[in-house]
Amino acid sequence: MTAPVAGSSDPSAICSANQQAKRQSDPPVLRVGVRDAEHPYGFAEFAVDPGRHPGDMTRIHVTYYNIITPTGELSVFEKFTLQRRRSDGGHSHH
Repeated sequence: MTAPVAGSSDPSAICSANQQAKRQSDPPVLRVGVRDAEHPYGFAEFAVDPGRHPGDMTRIHVTYYNIITPTGELSVFEKFTLQRRRSDGGHSHH
């Protein structure tokens, strides 16, 4: 799932980012672009879990926050996790 382009109100920027991500995807995955017109500004927080041992799963936990007031009050808009197997486990396809 692709998060909104932070700070962008241009739908073509979001579409372009989604198209580029689709070309780079292996294997293909479903991507959905969303936008909150009421709160157009925000940011994403990333927490990385590299896994415990070679060949384990690496995960990136993403939380996207809307900035909902002029003073910077935040609201969680979306959470998702990206994951893939580490390439150091001897099962790499290089």
